[in-house]
Amino acid sequence: MSSRPLENKLKSIIDEIYNSQNFKQFQTFFENNYNQLLDLLCNITEIPSPTFFEDKKAEFVQKQMINYGLNNVSVDEQKNVIGRYLGSKSDKFIPIFAHIDTVFPIETELKVKKNNEIYSCPGIGDNSSSVAVMLMIIQAWKSNNYLPLFDVIFVANACEEGLGDLKGIKVFLEEYAVKFYPDIPPSAVLALDGTLGDIAHIGVGSKRIKLTIFSEGGHSWGNFGNENSIHILSKCISDISSINVPSDPKTTFNVGLITGGTSINTIASISSCFIDMRSIDQKELDNLENTILNIIKLNVNKTKSKFEIEYVGSRPSAFLPINHPLINLAILTGNKFDIKSFLRASSTDANIPLSKGIPALTIGAYDGSRAHTKDEYMVPSSLRKGILYVSLLLMSIIMWIEKN
Repeated sequence: MSSRPLENKLKSIIDEIYNSQNFKQFQTFFENNYNQLLDLLCNITEIPSPTFFEDKKAEFVQKQMINYGLNNVSVDEQKNVIGRYLGSKSDKFIPIFAHIDTVFPIETELKVKKNNEIYSCPGIGDNSSSVAVMLMIIQAWKSNNYLPLFDVIFVANACEEGLGDLKGIKVFLEEYAVKFYPDIPPSAVLALDGTLGDIAHIGVGSKRIKLTIFSEGGHSWGNFGNENSIHILSKCISDISSINVPSDPKTTFNVGLITGGTSINTIASISSCFIDMRSIDQKELDNLENTILNIIKLNVNKTKSKFEIEYVGSRPSAFLPINHPLINLAILTGNKFDIKSFLRASSTDANIPLSKGIPALTIGAYDGSRAHTKDEYMVPSSLRKGILYVSLLLMSIIMWIEKN
């Protein structure tokens, strides 16, 4: 936590917002429209939205933003849905993100199953709950004619998951933010993703490569002795598996996919694998990358075969110091609703602004579990607390920025 004087200052900001007429109006609005929030959640969840194929969900979210009275709504080439909520002035701004893509293939059955206090469906928590909360906040603000101290940009962003490689937030910061706010970086960034109490302030960096081996190949009998790309790839993977990596700072690697060969009696001429490297420390991540590349070169260069490396993902490692006011605001705001906070490292949209020196956090807005599985579920009543938590935190961040 922060020093006592700073903590008292942050508590004062939170209390001022919490006791304000605006926040009381929002509380009433959320309570009166709780069933609408749940309907919205189900509608969002049941729209297929795998990474790179977010079109239908983007269209739905765009319509909702417009219906709620947000006038400055656009969809960029990355399929980010961007709603600009003008404040009393535009000398600074803060974007809030909730990604709309999921890890599930387009053909996945998406039908929300309701069982008392449990809603289950792929993607219902990660990240449909966050998108629903963000949209409902927009509606509450517009319905009560709320005027923030400065501009707030609501972004339902694409390409957060997997090989999407955080392209949605990357494009927003590189294009939209620069276009509308030249020479003014975001004062802070808030991303909605995860469960209640989660505060991701450390961005887990990652590098992902596709390694392909090209060999002579041939018939398993007639051309026995010719180089086999699978054998060479296997040797590379075996040596990679023996790499020692530090546990602190946590650093990991994984070979997640392997393809190659044409038949059991064919010497494979082409084979490939995908390698995932992660660390909370950029230096260790770079060291791991160099070690893996050297292993590949050493093994392949002993043969007549060739190799090709394609980078399919790169997420920078960065962090927000534990004593930063933004973290303390999130913890103290959670205390208002008896939410126990957990500081953690994760790979989220916050990675990108953090790597640019912009204060950023990723927080959760619901209770649930089994994300990234077909058994994913969430507790709908948790959104009563979650939406108030996100609202109070966002408004408190705005006031903190204005006062500093």
